[in-house]
Amino acid sequence: MHDLSDLISNDNIIKIRPTETMAGALSKLSTTHDAAFVFSQDDVFLGVINPYYSLIQSSHPGNAKVERCLYHPPKLLITDSVERASQLFMNSRIHYLPVFKDDNQFLGMLSANKLLAAPINSSVFKIKIGEIIKRKNKPLITVYENDQISTAINLFKKHKISKLVVIGKDLKMKGIFSYYDLIHYLITPKERLHQKDGEVNKISFYHQPVKHFSKTAVLTMKPSDSMVDALDLVMERKIGSIVIVNEENYPLHIITKRDFLTLVLKPKLPKPTQITSKNLSQKNKQVVKPFLNELPFFLTKLPGIIKAKVFVKEEKNGGVLRMVLSLIPQKGKAQVVSHEGKNSKEMIKDIVKKIVRHKKGNQT
Repeated sequence: MHDLSDLISNDNIIKIRPTETMAGALSKLSTTHDAAFVFSQDDVFLGVINPYYSLIQSSHPGNAKVERCLYHPPKLLITDSVERASQLFMNSRIHYLPVFKDDNQFLGMLSANKLLAAPINSSVFKIKIGEIIKRKNKPLITVYENDQISTAINLFKKHKISKLVVIGKDLKMKGIFSYYDLIHYLITPKERLHQKDGEVNKISFYHQPVKHFSKTAVLTMKPSDSMVDALDLVMERKIGSIVIVNEENYPLHIITKRDFLTLVLKPKLPKPTQITSKNLSQKNKQVVKPFLNELPFFLTKLPGIIKAKVFVKEEKNGGVLRMVLSLIPQKGKAQVVSHEGKNSKEMIKDIVKKIVRHKKGNQT
Protein backbone atom coordinates (compact mmCIF):
# COMPACT_ATOMS: atom_id res chain seq x y z
CA MET A 1 0.00 0.00 0.00
CA HIS A 2 1.36 3.40 -0.96
CA ASP A 3 -0.17 6.71 0.12
CA LEU A 4 -0.39 9.91 -1.91
CA SER A 5 2.04 12.11 0.01
CA ASP A 6 4.71 12.06 -2.71
CA LEU A 7 2.29 12.55 -5.59
CA ILE A 8 0.22 15.63 -4.74
CA SER A 9 1.04 19.03 -6.20
CA ASN A 10 0.09 22.69 -5.83
CA ASP A 11 1.56 23.63 -9.20
CA ASN A 12 -0.55 24.16 -12.30
CA ILE A 13 -3.89 24.10 -10.45
CA ILE A 14 -6.43 26.03 -12.52
CA LYS A 15 -8.12 28.25 -9.91
CA ILE A 16 -11.31 30.21 -10.54
CA ARG A 17 -13.86 32.17 -8.48
CA PRO A 18 -17.56 31.32 -8.17
CA THR A 19 -18.55 34.62 -9.82
CA GLU A 20 -16.83 33.79 -13.12
CA THR A 21 -18.86 32.48 -16.07
CA MET A 22 -18.96 28.96 -17.44
CA ALA A 23 -17.58 30.14 -20.77
CA GLY A 24 -14.59 31.73 -19.03
CA ALA A 25 -13.95 28.64 -16.89
CA LEU A 26 -14.19 26.18 -19.79
CA SER A 27 -11.85 28.31 -21.93
CA LYS A 28 -9.07 27.50 -19.45
CA LEU A 29 -9.46 23.74 -19.90
CA SER A 30 -8.06 21.51 -22.65
CA THR A 31 -9.92 18.18 -22.43
CA THR A 32 -13.22 16.72 -21.26
CA HIS A 33 -11.48 15.27 -18.19
CA ASP A 34 -9.83 18.51 -17.01
CA ALA A 35 -11.08 20.43 -13.97
CA ALA A 36 -10.98 24.05 -12.85
CA PHE A 37 -10.84 24.24 -9.04
CA VAL A 38 -13.29 26.75 -7.56
CA PHE A 39 -12.27 28.65 -4.43
CA SER A 40 -14.14 31.25 -2.39
CA GLN A 41 -12.68 34.67 -1.63
CA ASP A 42 -11.35 33.11 1.59
CA ASP A 43 -9.63 30.35 -0.42
CA VAL A 44 -12.02 27.63 0.72
CA PHE A 45 -12.35 24.84 -1.82
CA LEU A 46 -15.94 24.75 -3.16
CA GLY A 47 -15.88 22.27 -6.03
CA VAL A 48 -14.85 22.00 -9.68
CA ILE A 49 -16.01 22.89 -13.15
CA ASN A 50 -15.60 19.98 -15.55
CA PRO A 51 -16.78 19.75 -19.19
CA TYR A 52 -18.22 16.25 -18.78
CA TYR A 53 -20.56 17.23 -15.95
CA SER A 54 -21.24 20.73 -17.26
CA LEU A 55 -22.05 19.81 -20.87
CA ILE A 56 -22.56 16.07 -21.31
CA GLN A 57 -24.42 15.35 -18.07
CA SER A 58 -26.13 18.75 -18.03
CA SER A 59 -26.47 21.73 -20.35
CA HIS A 60 -25.39 24.91 -18.55
CA PRO A 61 -25.26 28.00 -20.80
CA GLY A 62 -21.98 29.80 -21.29
CA ASN A 63 -23.13 32.90 -19.40
CA ALA A 64 -24.13 30.94 -16.28
CA LYS A 65 -22.17 31.73 -13.12
CA VAL A 66 -19.73 29.07 -11.94
CA GLU A 67 -21.36 28.97 -8.49
CA ARG A 68 -24.53 27.58 -10.09
CA CYS A 69 -22.72 24.88 -12.06
CA LEU A 70 -20.41 23.37 -9.45
CA TYR A 71 -19.63 19.69 -9.40
CA HIS A 72 -18.50 18.21 -6.09
CA PRO A 73 -15.84 15.61 -6.92
CA PRO A 74 -14.85 12.76 -4.62
CA LYS A 75 -12.29 13.87 -2.06
CA LEU A 76 -9.00 12.08 -1.60
CA LEU A 77 -7.28 11.95 1.77
CA ILE A 78 -3.51 12.18 2.01
CA THR A 79 -3.55 8.72 3.62
CA ASP A 80 -5.49 7.11 0.76
CA SER A 81 -3.81 4.47 -1.39
CA VAL A 82 -2.97 4.82 -5.07
CA GLU A 83 -5.48 2.03 -5.71
CA ARG A 84 -8.28 4.10 -4.16
CA ALA A 85 -7.16 7.15 -6.14
CA SER A 86 -7.27 5.12 -9.37
CA GLN A 87 -10.80 3.96 -8.56
CA LEU A 88 -11.98 7.52 -7.89
CA PHE A 89 -10.43 8.80 -11.12
CA MET A 90 -12.35 6.11 -12.98
CA ASN A 91 -15.63 6.63 -11.13
CA SER A 92 -15.60 10.42 -11.47
CA ARG A 93 -14.19 10.63 -15.05
CA ILE A 94 -12.14 13.60 -13.80
CA HIS A 95 -8.35 13.40 -14.04
CA TYR A 96 -7.60 16.05 -11.40
CA LEU A 97 -8.88 15.49 -7.86
CA PRO A 98 -8.48 17.51 -4.62
CA VAL A 99 -6.50 16.02 -1.74
CA PHE A 100 -7.27 16.82 1.91
CA LYS A 101 -6.06 16.22 5.43
CA ASP A 102 -8.35 14.41 7.83
CA ASP A 103 -9.56 17.79 9.12
CA ASN A 104 -10.80 18.77 5.64
CA GLN A 105 -7.84 21.06 5.00
CA PHE A 106 -7.09 21.37 1.27
CA LEU A 107 -3.53 20.18 0.58
CA GLY A 108 -3.28 20.14 -3.17
CA MET A 109 -4.19 18.24 -6.31
CA LEU A 110 -3.48 14.75 -7.60
CA SER A 111 -3.48 14.25 -11.37
CA ALA A 112 -4.05 10.95 -13.15
CA ASN A 113 -0.83 11.51 -15.10
CA LYS A 114 1.21 11.91 -11.91
CA LEU A 115 -0.25 8.71 -10.50
CA LEU A 116 0.32 6.71 -13.69
CA ALA A 117 3.91 7.94 -14.00
CA ALA A 118 4.80 6.92 -10.43
CA PRO A 119 7.58 4.28 -10.38
CA ILE A 120 5.52 2.09 -8.01
CA ASN A 121 3.09 1.44 -10.87
CA SER A 122 5.56 0.71 -13.69
CA SER A 123 5.41 -3.11 -13.52
CA VAL A 124 1.61 -3.35 -13.95
CA PHE A 125 1.80 -1.98 -17.50
CA LYS A 126 3.93 -4.85 -18.84
CA ILE A 127 1.08 -6.38 -20.82
CA LYS A 128 0.13 -6.46 -24.50
CA ILE A 129 -2.57 -4.08 -25.70
CA GLY A 130 -4.39 -7.05 -27.25
CA GLU A 131 -4.93 -8.52 -23.77
CA ILE A 132 -6.55 -5.28 -22.62
CA ILE A 133 -8.86 -5.26 -25.65
CA LYS A 134 -10.02 -8.80 -24.81
CA ARG A 135 -11.08 -7.64 -21.34
CA LYS A 136 -13.19 -4.75 -22.58
CA ASN A 137 -16.88 -5.50 -22.18
CA LYS A 138 -18.09 -2.69 -24.44
CA PRO A 139 -17.66 -2.45 -28.22
CA LEU A 140 -15.83 0.35 -29.98
CA ILE A 141 -18.25 3.20 -30.72
CA THR A 142 -17.72 4.75 -34.14
CA VAL A 143 -19.33 7.46 -36.24
CA TYR A 144 -19.24 7.88 -40.03
CA GLU A 145 -17.36 10.90 -41.33
CA ASN A 146 -20.48 12.16 -43.13
CA ASP A 147 -22.83 11.69 -40.17
CA GLN A 148 -24.29 14.89 -38.75
CA ILE A 149 -22.99 16.52 -35.56
CA SER A 150 -26.37 15.80 -33.97
CA THR A 151 -25.77 12.06 -34.49
CA ALA A 152 -22.38 12.26 -32.79
CA ILE A 153 -23.77 14.23 -29.84
CA ASN A 154 -26.46 11.58 -29.32
CA LEU A 155 -23.75 8.87 -29.30
CA PHE A 156 -21.68 10.82 -26.75
CA LYS A 157 -24.65 11.08 -24.40
CA LYS A 158 -26.05 7.59 -24.97
CA HIS A 159 -22.76 5.80 -24.31
CA LYS A 160 -21.37 8.34 -21.80
CA ILE A 161 -18.11 8.72 -23.68
CA SER A 162 -16.07 11.73 -24.80
CA LYS A 163 -14.39 10.41 -27.97
CA LEU A 164 -15.63 8.73 -31.14
CA VAL A 165 -13.52 7.00 -33.77
CA VAL A 166 -14.45 8.38 -37.20
CA ILE A 167 -14.71 5.89 -40.08
CA GLY A 168 -15.43 6.10 -43.81
CA LYS A 169 -17.75 4.01 -45.95
CA ASP A 170 -14.95 1.46 -46.24
CA LEU A 171 -14.98 1.16 -42.39
CA LYS A 172 -11.36 2.30 -42.21
CA MET A 173 -10.34 4.95 -39.70
CA LYS A 174 -10.51 8.55 -40.88
CA GLY A 175 -9.91 10.38 -37.60
CA ILE A 176 -11.10 10.95 -34.06
CA PHE A 177 -13.87 13.23 -32.83
CA SER A 178 -13.86 14.63 -29.29
CA TYR A 179 -16.80 16.15 -27.45
CA TYR A 180 -14.42 18.83 -26.24
CA ASP A 181 -14.00 20.08 -29.82
CA LEU A 182 -17.67 21.13 -29.72
CA ILE A 183 -17.55 23.15 -26.52
CA HIS A 184 -17.13 26.52 -28.25
CA TYR A 185 -20.25 25.96 -30.32
CA LEU A 186 -22.32 24.54 -27.46
CA ILE A 187 -21.73 27.38 -25.00
CA THR A 188 -21.66 30.38 -27.37
CA PRO A 189 -24.96 32.33 -27.33
CA LYS A 190 -27.07 31.80 -30.46
CA GLU A 191 -27.04 35.45 -31.46
CA ARG A 192 -23.23 35.50 -31.63
CA LEU A 193 -23.13 32.40 -33.80
CA HIS A 194 -25.59 34.01 -36.18
CA GLN A 195 -23.13 36.82 -36.87
CA LYS A 196 -21.20 36.84 -40.15
CA ASP A 197 -17.81 36.25 -38.55
CA GLY A 198 -16.72 33.10 -40.30
CA GLU A 199 -18.08 30.83 -37.56
CA VAL A 200 -20.47 27.97 -38.25
CA ASN A 201 -24.07 29.20 -38.06
CA LYS A 202 -25.88 27.74 -35.03
CA ILE A 203 -28.91 26.90 -37.16
CA SER A 204 -26.86 24.68 -39.46
CA PHE A 205 -24.28 23.58 -36.88
CA TYR A 206 -26.07 20.38 -35.82
CA HIS A 207 -26.44 19.39 -39.48
CA GLN A 208 -22.74 19.78 -40.30
CA PRO A 209 -20.81 16.55 -41.11
CA VAL A 210 -18.51 15.19 -38.45
CA LYS A 211 -15.52 15.32 -40.81
CA HIS A 212 -15.52 19.14 -40.60
CA PHE A 213 -14.67 18.95 -36.89
CA SER A 214 -12.73 15.69 -36.41
CA LYS A 215 -8.96 15.43 -36.14
CA THR A 216 -7.25 13.38 -38.84
CA ALA A 217 -3.85 13.19 -37.12
CA VAL A 218 -4.46 10.26 -34.79
CA LEU A 219 -1.95 8.26 -32.79
CA THR A 220 -2.39 4.54 -33.48
CA MET A 221 -0.87 1.32 -32.22
CA LYS A 222 -1.26 -2.42 -32.83
CA PRO A 223 -2.61 -5.13 -30.46
CA SER A 224 0.88 -6.63 -30.32
CA ASP A 225 2.34 -3.41 -28.84
CA SER A 226 2.91 -3.03 -25.10
CA MET A 227 0.88 -0.93 -22.67
CA VAL A 228 4.23 0.37 -21.38
CA ASP A 229 4.97 1.89 -24.79
CA ALA A 230 1.38 3.16 -25.04
CA LEU A 231 1.69 4.96 -21.70
CA ASP A 232 5.02 6.50 -22.75
CA LEU A 233 3.33 7.92 -25.86
CA VAL A 234 0.35 9.23 -23.90
CA MET A 235 2.69 11.06 -21.53
CA GLU A 236 5.09 12.29 -24.22
CA ARG A 237 2.38 13.59 -26.58
CA LYS A 238 0.11 14.79 -23.75
CA ILE A 239 -2.91 13.01 -25.18
CA GLY A 240 -5.71 11.02 -23.59
CA SER A 241 -6.20 8.12 -25.95
CA ILE A 242 -4.70 5.87 -28.64
CA VAL A 243 -6.69 4.12 -31.37
CA ILE A 244 -5.79 0.46 -31.87
CA VAL A 245 -5.87 -0.66 -35.51
CA ASN A 246 -5.04 -3.79 -37.46
CA GLU A 247 -2.63 -4.04 -40.39
CA GLU A 248 -5.26 -2.71 -42.84
CA ASN A 249 -6.00 0.36 -40.66
CA TYR A 250 -9.39 -0.90 -39.51
CA PRO A 251 -10.01 0.38 -35.97
CA LEU A 252 -10.31 -2.37 -33.34
CA HIS A 253 -10.71 -0.35 -30.14
CA ILE A 254 -9.47 2.68 -28.27
CA ILE A 255 -7.12 2.75 -25.27
CA THR A 256 -7.72 5.59 -22.80
CA LYS A 257 -6.33 6.59 -19.44
CA ARG A 258 -9.13 4.58 -17.86
CA ASP A 259 -7.45 1.41 -19.15
CA PHE A 260 -4.15 2.38 -17.50
CA LEU A 261 -5.93 3.26 -14.25
CA THR A 262 -7.64 -0.14 -14.29
CA LEU A 263 -4.24 -1.80 -14.32
CA VAL A 264 -3.15 0.14 -11.24
CA LEU A 265 -6.00 -1.43 -9.28
CA LYS A 266 -5.11 -4.74 -7.69
CA PRO A 267 -6.17 -7.19 -10.40
CA LYS A 268 -8.56 -9.99 -9.55
CA LEU A 269 -7.51 -13.28 -11.08
CA PRO A 270 -10.02 -14.69 -13.54
CA LYS A 271 -12.18 -17.54 -12.22
CA PRO A 272 -11.31 -20.95 -13.73
CA THR A 273 -13.93 -21.60 -16.40
CA GLN A 274 -14.36 -24.85 -18.32
CA ILE A 275 -15.85 -24.11 -21.75
CA THR A 276 -17.40 -26.69 -24.10
CA SER A 277 -18.96 -25.73 -27.43
CA LYS A 278 -20.51 -27.84 -30.20
CA ASN A 279 -21.57 -27.13 -33.78
CA LEU A 280 -21.33 -23.33 -33.58
CA SER A 281 -21.63 -21.61 -36.96
CA GLN A 282 -19.02 -19.02 -37.90
CA LYS A 283 -21.59 -16.26 -37.46
CA ASN A 284 -22.48 -17.32 -33.92
CA LYS A 285 -18.83 -17.93 -33.02
CA GLN A 286 -18.14 -14.24 -33.70
CA VAL A 287 -20.83 -13.29 -31.18
CA VAL A 288 -20.28 -15.98 -28.54
CA LYS A 289 -16.46 -16.12 -28.44
CA PRO A 290 -15.89 -12.57 -27.06
CA PHE A 291 -18.42 -13.29 -24.29
CA LEU A 292 -16.68 -16.56 -23.38
CA ASN A 293 -13.29 -14.79 -23.33
CA GLU A 294 -14.63 -12.15 -20.94
CA LEU A 295 -16.65 -14.51 -18.74
CA PRO A 296 -13.77 -15.61 -16.41
CA PHE A 297 -13.11 -11.93 -15.57
CA PHE A 298 -16.82 -11.11 -15.24
CA LEU A 299 -17.22 -13.93 -12.73
CA THR A 300 -14.71 -12.24 -10.38
CA LYS A 301 -17.62 -9.95 -9.43
CA LEU A 302 -19.55 -12.90 -7.99
CA PRO A 303 -18.70 -13.47 -4.30
CA GLY A 304 -18.47 -17.10 -3.26
CA ILE A 305 -18.12 -18.50 -6.79
CA ILE A 306 -14.79 -20.25 -7.28
CA LYS A 307 -15.21 -21.65 -10.80
CA ALA A 308 -17.69 -22.22 -13.59
CA LYS A 309 -18.61 -24.54 -16.42
CA VAL A 310 -20.17 -23.44 -19.71
CA PHE A 311 -21.78 -25.59 -22.35
CA VAL A 312 -23.03 -23.99 -25.57
CA LYS A 313 -24.48 -25.93 -28.48
CA GLU A 314 -26.09 -25.07 -31.79
CA GLU A 315 -28.49 -27.57 -33.35
CA LYS A 316 -27.62 -28.43 -36.92
CA ASN A 317 -31.24 -28.29 -38.01
CA GLY A 318 -32.86 -24.91 -37.36
CA GLY A 319 -29.91 -23.21 -35.68
CA VAL A 320 -31.37 -23.35 -32.16
CA LEU A 321 -28.78 -22.30 -29.58
CA ARG A 322 -28.59 -23.49 -26.01
CA MET A 323 -26.21 -22.23 -23.32
CA VAL A 324 -25.92 -23.69 -19.85
CA LEU A 325 -23.72 -21.95 -17.25
CA SER A 326 -22.97 -23.71 -13.97
CA LEU A 327 -21.75 -21.44 -11.16
CA ILE A 328 -19.83 -23.51 -8.66
CA PRO A 329 -19.51 -22.09 -5.11
CA GLN A 330 -16.92 -22.97 -2.49
CA LYS A 331 -19.67 -24.69 -0.51
CA GLY A 332 -23.03 -26.05 -1.56
CA LYS A 333 -24.61 -26.98 -4.87
CA ALA A 334 -23.82 -25.43 -8.22
CA GLN A 335 -26.33 -22.87 -9.45
CA VAL A 336 -27.33 -23.21 -13.08
CA VAL A 337 -28.50 -20.49 -15.51
CA SER A 338 -29.49 -21.31 -19.07
CA HIS A 339 -31.07 -19.93 -22.24
CA GLU A 340 -32.38 -21.45 -25.45
CA GLY A 341 -33.22 -19.60 -28.66
CA LYS A 342 -32.14 -18.69 -32.18
CA ASN A 343 -30.61 -15.26 -31.49
CA SER A 344 -27.08 -15.51 -30.05
CA LYS A 345 -26.98 -11.84 -28.98
CA GLU A 346 -30.26 -12.16 -27.08
CA MET A 347 -28.99 -15.38 -25.50
CA ILE A 348 -25.91 -13.64 -24.12
CA LYS A 349 -27.94 -10.66 -22.85
CA ASP A 350 -30.28 -13.06 -21.02
CA ILE A 351 -27.40 -15.04 -19.49
CA VAL A 352 -25.76 -11.81 -18.27
CA LYS A 353 -29.04 -10.63 -16.73
CA LYS A 354 -29.38 -13.93 -14.88
CA ILE A 355 -25.80 -13.69 -13.60
CA VAL A 356 -26.47 -10.14 -12.34
CA ARG A 357 -29.66 -11.33 -10.61
CA HIS A 358 -27.63 -14.09 -8.98
CA LYS A 359 -25.13 -11.51 -7.69
CA LYS A 360 -27.88 -9.26 -6.29
CA GLY A 361 -29.60 -12.25 -4.69
CA ASN A 362 -26.42 -13.17 -2.83
CA GLN A 363 -25.95 -9.59 -1.59
CA THR A 364 -29.40 -9.36 0.03
